[in-house]
Amino acid sequence: MHLLFREAHSLDEIDDAVDLGQSPADMVFLSFADTDLAAATVACQERGEELPTLRLANIGRLRHPLSVDVYVDEVIAGSRIVVARLLGGFEYWRYGIEEIARVCAE
Repeated sequence: MHLLFREAHSLDEIDDAVDLGQSPADMVFLSFADTDLAAATVACQERGEELPTLRLANIGRLRHPLSVDVYVDEVIAGSRIVVARLLGGFEYWRYGIEEIARVCAE
């Protein structure tokens, strides 16, 4: 019989804390997929001045809980609309979604 060793880590436990250095905007779009973010960028460029201000961030850069705290306090709290596309579901970024929901509810 062979036993496989598997380490379980959540996304929140990986990497060092980072500050993305963004400011609040009318709309924030978060996704794990760079293709989503690239598509949103192209759409905004095509629409020009007709759209609200927008901030884009890859959720993969917000893995550390401190990174989430800084982003929520600095960007999400001052924004009007937040869209988060969670590939893989809620459990992949539980802390981030819980903090965003808390701030948006306030």
